[in-house]
Amino acid sequence: MEYKLIFNETNLDDTIENYTTLDVKGRGLFVRNIHSISISGRDGEYITESKYPGRNIIVDFLINAKNHLEYFKTMQKLNNIINSDKDVIFKVTDEEGYRIGRVTEITDPALNKGVGSFTIFCQNPFAFGEKLTVDKTIKSKYSLDVKIENIIAKITNGTNKVILKNETKGTKIILNGTFAQNDILEISKEKILLNKKDIKSYLDFVESDYHDFKLYNNNVVTITNATNLQIEYRERWF
Repeated sequence: MEYKLIFNETNLDDTIENYTTLDVKGRGLFVRNIHSISISGRDGEYITESKYPGRNIIVDFLINAKNHLEYFKTMQKLNNIINSDKDVIFKVTDEEGYRIGRVTEITDPALNKGVGSFTIFCQNPFAFGEKLTVDKTIKSKYSLDVKIENIIAKITNGTNKVILKNETKGTKIILNGTFAQNDILEISKEKILLNKKDIKSYLDFVESDYHDFKLYNNNVVTITNATNLQIEYRERWF
């Protein structure tokens, strides 16, 4: 099956002459890593930690150049695209969504014509879909919680408390502060804004589940003293 690799918004197969993506491995089955300890007097072991590790995506490619000059020109073009000091978005055209990572290992192909490879390390091992927007009920085809991009709402009346709640799970984010009618509230994993100004100090750190506020398929979200609720998110999968 023919497919192409788009790395940091550049389609390698269409952009680099003499380059062809042959295979992209490491996108299949994926399980958690566990850490366990042995306890004296007890059969088996006790699991102390269970989490998903980073993921290595290995790209095999073919270089088919007529001579050394063309070969090195092709390799320099490839070098210029795949080298990055930070994670970038990449996508393989045979699957939906995108992944995030950076190149950490390479294997050069033989001169002029040969197969090489490079490894993209994904510290976040998941794939992400297109941005979706709902006003109440989360919809996802996958078992993982969704990636929350932003939650937006308009304050209906002056109040000193706003509660965003996952009615299905019971988790909530409580904000205590001064809110006026028609103020625009935005909540994400990185920030809490009111009319584009930082109000993270409004967060009730004792009663809120801010860092554990997760949304899954069919979860219902409500908000007090506000309307026009919009939940922007992306599905994620293995």
